[in-house]
Amino acid sequence: MRIRTVLFLLLMLPGALSAQQPTLEKILVPLAWPGAIPGAFGSLWFLQYKATNHAEVPVVILGPDYCGGIGLCPPPPAIAPGTSMLFGFFYANRTFMTIDSAVAGDVSVHLRVLDITRQSLSWGTEIPLIRFGDTERGAIRLLDVPLDERFRATLRIYAWDPGAPQQFHVRIYPFQFVPPFPYDVPDKEIDSFTLIAGPDGFATAGVDTITREALRNRPAGSMRLVITPDSDAPWWAFISITNNETQQVTLSTPH
Repeated sequence: MRIRTVLFLLLMLPGALSAQQPTLEKILVPLAWPGAIPGAFGSLWFLQYKATNHAEVPVVILGPDYCGGIGLCPPPPAIAPGTSMLFGFFYANRTFMTIDSAVAGDVSVHLRVLDITRQSLSWGTEIPLIRFGDTERGAIRLLDVPLDERFRATLRIYAWDPGAPQQFHVRIYPFQFVPPFPYDVPDKEIDSFTLIAGPDGFATAGVDTITREALRNRPAGSMRLVITPDSDAPWWAFISITNNETQQVTLSTPH
């Protein structure tokens, strides 16, 4: 039996798809950068991508700008059936990969972010890689984001189909604890703003500092965000919550 190689292609690669090439399923990679990049409080952030091939055929993985725009790239090795491979080749703050839809359910992709200056204290945090079935169409809620100076919180929004700018309206509500009873403040937002995802389909904002200023005279607690798009196009978002001392990252994902 002839062994067929299933080729993973990314949308940014040049060239048109021929009729003989497979139907491709798109996957969002929310964080993407080459090597390690410096962050706050002496942190140094590294991304580790892993793919596991559960299919019965070899798989080749390829990324956009595979060599960072420097020269021609050698062909990447194929992942043999039943094996895994570490890889890292993304040169953007987010990107998409596409996969042959015939074997999409047989390939696992995994992304972990870690501060390599403190890797003896933490294995890092898994970042979801988003398929079309994971996207949102209407409003989403991001819950239990701390209002505490020990943490920094960053909102990231992704349009599934980059191109024309898309607007997203963000409303923030407090959740505060006053012993002996916790209470929420219904329908009384403490902050709101609009983010625009540009042609690259990406928008981001630090939400902790602005909101903490709005709550200066209130007890500390947490907040929930309600994000509403201007259209019914598919999209996704999350908030990363990072401890300033340990650099441990926690995620708030859509509800």
